[in-house]
Amino acid sequence: MTARQHGYGYDGSSAPFDLGDASPLDLRVRAHGDDGAEVVVAGEVDFATHGSLLDTLAEELEGGRRRLVLDLRGVPFCDSTGLGVLVQVRQRAVATGGWLRVVAPTEAVRRALEITSLDRLIPAYPTAEEAFAAP
Repeated sequence: MTARQHGYGYDGSSAPFDLGDASPLDLRVRAHGDDGAEVVVAGEVDFATHGSLLDTLAEELEGGRRRLVLDLRGVPFCDSTGLGVLVQVRQRAVATGGWLRVVAPTEAVRRALEITSLDRLIPAYPTAEEAFAAP
């Protein structure tokens, strides 16, 4: 899967403001068995980039992959919009009998998950192998 970039400009078509040169997320998907996927994320997850992450994860769920692991070691920052994506995707995965887990969140992302108590809903693991193997 290729990375997607969602840009918004001040042309009136998408948003009434310019978000500047938001760096796109680099998203790489690896299948894990019949119903699992690991998504390796690199870049900041924020208002300007959250759409590509949500689209990628939604495609995986729609394709029958209900066990999702997000490798976040390449994510230096995640704002409330990005956290909202995690909540939404977790809810969708749980509704299909699956789950969402994260791998190796950076200190800033780990702290954001703790402050919002999302670490109680979305467990973190050191490796994707451990995340998939956990009960």
